[in-house]
Amino acid sequence: HLAVSTDIAIVTAVAEACEAALPQQVMLCPPLAYGSSHHHRGFPGTMTLSHDVYVSVIKDLVASLLRAGFSRIVLLNGHGGNRAPVNYALQILSHEWDERLQPNLALVTYWDMAGEAFRGAPPMTTPAISHACEYETSCMLHLHPERVRLDLAGPANHPADNRYRRWQVDLPSAVSMTKAFHYLSDKGSMGNPERSTVAKGEH
Repeated sequence: HLAVSTDIAIVTAVAEACEAALPQQVMLCPPLAYGSSHHHRGFPGTMTLSHDVYVSVIKDLVASLLRAGFSRIVLLNGHGGNRAPVNYALQILSHEWDERLQPNLALVTYWDMAGEAFRGAPPMTTPAISHACEYETSCMLHLHPERVRLDLAGPANHPADNRYRRWQVDLPSAVSMTKAFHYLSDKGSMGNPERSTVAKGEH
């Protein structure tokens, strides 16, 4: 029920709001629309980079800024699958540049930084952001309603819970498990997207 451009649309809006709030401190680079999305291969229209290519892209783009003299670089992330490869790229960059420039290189995922707003605080009714859920759908209703088919939103079928973690919602867990998304959800959504509203997205 959401366009495949959802992640980049939401994180771009967050980045632009940050730049607008801190125009003398933030220089915003263009968004990188492609990342690590292999786990969504079961849903048509998903485009992804291989892990090696994506790590190289991140390294090259950040190194370009470092060579230009920038030393405080924040990569604002809007897609869970990007976390591991971007962290790996930043580890390599830190090893290569720490002695020369002592840069501060950070990866920030917007929903982690947003705190309680993305962890079940009212007006939200589900405990956490997941995928095409109440949170993302509400954000898209607020930002780009033309990219939402709310008539197609609804509970998805998920595999049975196992003794390690629940699949239905993205609750904190000490166990990390990797599954292709078409295994986890027949619709591609998690949580309760049918509860989404414009007002929740604005919130």
